[in-house]
Amino acid sequence: MAPTTTEVIETIEAQIADAEVSESDLAGGVLAVIPDSEVGRFYGLARREGLDADTKRDPSGDNLVATIDAEEEEAYDDSGLAKIFG
Repeated sequence: MAPTTTEVIETIEAQIADAEVSESDLAGGVLAVIPDSEVGRFYGLARREGLDADTKRDPSGDNLVATIDAEEEEAYDDSGLAKIFG
């Protein structure tokens, strides 16, 4: 089971301060822009955490762009309980 988007974002932000990380439907979970100086750290983190990431260089060549598979969190819905307990 893939980690949730929140787990991936928090993990990357905690380890790579200069990374730009956000949830992305187009990326299938999380989109991360990693500065060139942090690429090695990102690959080590991805390997340790078991993150499934596809990577490529941005057009400027200064950053690594990673799309990371992550599960979308389910919104808590208490409407069923409201119907039961009215």
